[in-house]
Amino acid sequence: MAEWKLLQIRPASLNQVVSALSQTANGAAGAISVTTDSISVSPATSFNSKTQTTMRLGYQMQQVLRVSIQNVTSQLLASVVDSVVKTGDVSIGSINFGLQRGTVQRMTLEGRTRATADAAGTARLYAQALDAELGSVISLAELSVNTSPVGSTGGSEMPMDNNMARSASIGQQAVTLRYLCCP
Repeated sequence: MAEWKLLQIRPASLNQVVSALSQTANGAAGAISVTTDSISVSPATSFNSKTQTTMRLGYQMQQVLRVSIQNVTSQLLASVVDSVVKTGDVSIGSINFGLQRGTVQRMTLEGRTRATADAAGTARLYAQALDAELGSVISLAELSVNTSPVGSTGGSEMPMDNNMARSASIGQQAVTLRYLCCP
């Protein structure tokens, strides 16, 4: 999922932006939604340095839109950004990527399963290299990495070796298993 804010949209440009987004969304794999994040109206002024006076020219409006794309691909994102920027008079404030809650939970479970299997495989390798019999697991520690830059999915840290913590990168689960080893 990608979200970004479009800043400083003038009313005349708004229809063009929404139209461009709608056209890009047609036939796209990802669903695109557009919502108004904020609207502000402020005086438009001009300062005359010779007379040291400020003259009110009228009012200016700023509308900030939030654009969300589901099932985003790099091609779809590029297409959406291009179509919006081509309308002119628009600035993109930020682009944020995140995963939907169900996806985060599913990927966390998959990460835990893989990390546990990797740790168990490493333990078997060491036991074999030491010509020892691998006993039962006596402890397990996990470092969960928050993979969602948009919002918070919550992560938990459990004590573990510092080297293990450094080796975990975003999108991974690091697991330390301690086994009883019998020679």
